[in-house]
Amino acid sequence: GLITHLGMASRSLFEPHDAEEGDELEEVDDMAEINFSQLANQRSDVFAAHTRDRPMISIGTEETAVLPSLPEALTPSPRHGKLVSDAVHGLFRLDPDALAICDTPEFQRLRELKQLGLSHYVYPCASHSRFEHSLGTYVLADRWVTHFQVCQPSLGISRKECKLVAIAGLCHDLGHGPFSHLWDNEVLPRLREVGRLDSREWTHEKMSCQMLEHLWEENGLEEKTDTDSRDGIVGTDITAIQELISIDKKDYDDAGRYHGLHSKRPQLKLGGKMFLYEIVANGRNSVDIDKIDYLMRDGRACDVQHNFDPSRLLQLSKVTTHKH
Repeated sequence: GLITHLGMASRSLFEPHDAEEGDELEEVDDMAEINFSQLANQRSDVFAAHTRDRPMISIGTEETAVLPSLPEALTPSPRHGKLVSDAVHGLFRLDPDALAICDTPEFQRLRELKQLGLSHYVYPCASHSRFEHSLGTYVLADRWVTHFQVCQPSLGISRKECKLVAIAGLCHDLGHGPFSHLWDNEVLPRLREVGRLDSREWTHEKMSCQMLEHLWEENGLEEKTDTDSRDGIVGTDITAIQELISIDKKDYDDAGRYHGLHSKRPQLKLGGKMFLYEIVANGRNSVDIDKIDYLMRDGRACDVQHNFDPSRLLQLSKVTTHKH
């Protein structure tokens, strides 16, 4: 039968057999180091012809053909970023500075943090992580601020400011603890009760700011980011990103005017463009891309249908000036 023939064929491949007439392959000691060039010359005239003219390098006592390198046009540039295919937002590109942050251990830990805490015990598919949500927030922030830049050039939004807003979206949840908000709402209050936690003002937004500063210094990102460009992120930009992440609704008065008394930041790095602070963490009315992403992502994971179109909201939005 077929199985018998396959068994015989497999044995013929792996069992030792006598050399047949015309088989010119030299016997090689199992413990000896095989000379790859010699083997190629014996068994593949095409490969031998290709490698015969290549320069030789010495490895120990053997000479080995140097394999041809890829043409420069086919060699990926270290500054091209990375394409990401997301189940919610489709295909998008991480720019090199964002990629440098993603490749740190501090950011990679978000892969292990459940976005919805223990909800996957009720909704088995709700096992997605803060890592995915952070990437989704990044791309939405980038698309929204770029929309304002293109459609309202009078706002004077620079490419550098677009990048700062996008990276703020990427890093806004760096400070989350295990099981996300379950840590904030259940674990931390109990730690305070037993005296294990002194600060009652701890928030994951503040911890995200501290974690961002830590990963920047710990991983030497000053040397890895696009510092050769005027749009590249440098150490002095970290404060602006932290402000975009941590601005709080308590920093606004009842009329929606920013005063910064709660966070003790009366002056902001991008203070001349307050609308930029309403993209990632909107302290005025809470309509921001953080919530847009998790409503879409969490709803998809829990099979809860949402009835709004975020693309319409983003593309039809406009920055307006109004009197109080």
